[in-house]
Amino acid sequence: MICHAFYARQVSRTYLAPIPSGASRGRRVSQLSRTWYLRKLVEQARKANEGRDRQRRAQEAAYGFMSAVTGNLAGFEEAIRALFAADRARFDELVEPWPPDVRDHARKLAAGAFAVIVE
Repeated sequence: MICHAFYARQVSRTYLAPIPSGASRGRRVSQLSRTWYLRKLVEQARKANEGRDRQRRAQEAAYGFMSAVTGNLAGFEEAIRALFAADRARFDELVEPWPPDVRDHARKLAAGAFAVIVE
């Protein structure tokens, strides 16, 4: 029984202690406001780079497909260069001789890479 009483006193001291007034509450609020401020900054940066991120994801998707499927086709390396340079006319010209289903899928994946980014 003594063990339980001792344990109960330790628990009450640790978990049921009153919240100190003043400084600790202010510190919590300031930490919370800093957290929200950082979250807001991260959100603004994410929104500011949304177009570039979408373009990069489209480039990576098209590159992955093209390197796996069309790596041995004529014009592959130049088409990749045109993809990352966002030169749609050159890209379309280079993929034209490829098999129709492969060419169409590569164009579909690369479409977002040629979008105009507004800043």
